[in-house]
Amino acid sequence: MKRRGFVLILLCLLGAGTFSTADTLYGTQAPKDAAFVRVLRAADGGEAVELGAKRFDPALGEVTPYRPVVPDIYLLSAGGQETELIAKAKHYYTVALTPQGFQLFEDVEHTDPARAQLVLYNLLAQGRVELKASEGNVSVIPAVAARAAGRVNVNAVPVQFAVYLDSKPLATLGDASLRRGASYSVFVYRRGSAPRVLWAKAELAQE
Repeated sequence: MKRRGFVLILLCLLGAGTFSTADTLYGTQAPKDAAFVRVLRAADGGEAVELGAKRFDPALGEVTPYRPVVPDIYLLSAGGQETELIAKAKHYYTVALTPQGFQLFEDVEHTDPARAQLVLYNLLAQGRVELKASEGNVSVIPAVAARAAGRVNVNAVPVQFAVYLDSKPLATLGDASLRRGASYSVFVYRRGSAPRVLWAKAELAQE
């Protein structure tokens, strides 16, 4: 009986969506021909990240909204760390400041107004992380290697989420209150000696 319940949860999450009126993707209309960048601070200290004329300065353990930037080649620097970002038009990027340095991810734009997008970022130096539902019995995003990301589009149904590290429970996220057309991020990073989890709804800054 329990197994049948787990299968039903998975079908509700991953099954075909119903095409009804949805929220605007990322909460606002995206400017045309721009690139979009957001910054997560997952390490203590450090300065704000400057990208052209824009300055990103999230608090520790927080992520900024995506901000439109002119497509170009940028040098990112903060706290003595540097990296290059080639920002292409209509592409989305997540820049993570971690104890091991910058980690860059080119994100997949969410374009399905009938479903929610879930993205799991593993910012750890080692170990595999997984997003599960229903007390760990249903895998939503299979194990993601260190410094990589995994994603899936799901139906916006009530479900309890949990994060696992190397097949062991790490954190319970509870009911995510998913909404159609929205994108959600789960960041797993190390702060001090312990791994932490951040759940955030992706947003686009109005500039």
